[in-house]
Amino acid sequence: MDKIWYRSGKNIEIEATSFEILFKEFLDKNGKQLSDHYPITSTINFKLNDKILTSDIFGGNNGKGFSFIEKMDNKYPISVTIYTTSKEVTKVGFTYSDNGLVTVGESNGKENTYKFQKDEYITKMTISKDSKSLFSPYYISYISLTTNLNNVISGGKLRKYNQKTFKAPEGYAISGFIGYSSSVIDKLGCVYQKI
Repeated sequence: MDKIWYRSGKNIEIEATSFEILFKEFLDKNGKQLSDHYPITSTINFKLNDKILTSDIFGGNNGKGFSFIEKMDNKYPISVTIYTTSKEVTKVGFTYSDNGLVTVGESNGKENTYKFQKDEYITKMTISKDSKSLFSPYYISYISLTTNLNNVISGGKLRKYNQKTFKAPEGYAISGFIGYSSSVIDKLGCVYQKI
């Protein structure tokens, strides 16, 4: 309580340059505190690492958050793996050289692994979301990954009106995932790595 937490990562460097407790700024008309805790403020400087960028995320609101950034260890993937059923994406992952397979989700459905050729990388990801009923949460129902050599790995059920396409910025490749997962992939986005 009464603290501001921050943490740098592989894609951002954060530094707090000031911290202040505001004793007089939040008072009622009689000069009494508005809360039993004084407000706090901090000035935080940050610097982005241009070698790793992230996209926004798309999908539903369930699941636990995940990021591949720390697990990539500044390496490029040598393969990508997806698990899909006829209507959902249940697991996604990349293999980073000798680090082994980094995945998130559950191994339900059909496994599809694609090994990259020399100098091949993912440039585009299209996903769609669906729900089991009008009142149930969305999940990722479809994924399609396209490489710079126009090879495609895909699976699941494409929902025409609930889809989003992520394109790697010029000079970058899609080398990891961010999002939320449970028994399925609930929400998904991209980690872009400088080529």
